[in-house]
Amino acid sequence: MKLVTAAEQRALEERAAPAGRPPEALMEEAGLAVAQEVWINLGASPEGKAVVLVGPGNNGGDGLVAARHLHDWGVAVTVLLLARRGGDDANLKQLLERGVAVREIDALDEALAGAEGVVDAVLGTGRARPLDGVIAQALDRVAQARAAPAAPQLFAVDLPTGVDGDTGATDPHALRADVTITLGCSKIGLHTLPGASYAGRVEVVDIGLPRDAVEAL
Repeated sequence: MKLVTAAEQRALEERAAPAGRPPEALMEEAGLAVAQEVWINLGASPEGKAVVLVGPGNNGGDGLVAARHLHDWGVAVTVLLLARRGGDDANLKQLLERGVAVREIDALDEALAGAEGVVDAVLGTGRARPLDGVIAQALDRVAQARAAPAAPQLFAVDLPTGVDGDTGATDPHALRADVTITLGCSKIGLHTLPGASYAGRVEVVDIGLPRDAVEAL
């Protein structure tokens, strides 16, 4: 299994564009792969209920794409925006056009009630700061829901938020995932304690990174 740092992952993604895989295409592949993993783990049922926590960057964009696919497959999806997305965010627009519930943190507890799955698409390899504010509050409330009977499964996109992809260091607000769907290559921090104990089962999914560039690392 190829393990990469955050910088190596970014370099691979940058090399994908000249090879015909622009960022939008990588995001589409990533979001579809996340949705498929969630769908399978929820029993491939169109009667499932899921909450997608969306942060500010590409990780959040992957979550929006995943939410679209889950909605199209019949899952009752609520998207919780934990940071502002640009007004020209095409993936967010597609959700709104479909009538998907897009809420903010004040609706989190209601959204979590009865949810079978939570997708952590808040922060990925670009995180370089302690968690605070709305993001920390949201993660703490999800942790409370996960401690209750009939707790929802947690699916992390690329990395659980609060786990350092290079070192495995963890933030006090980090969540423990049941499954981490890591994109293109697995990250060193998912296999280094304490981060490894937060990752759950690690699934590496192909998002179209240049194979020769990956093999050359």
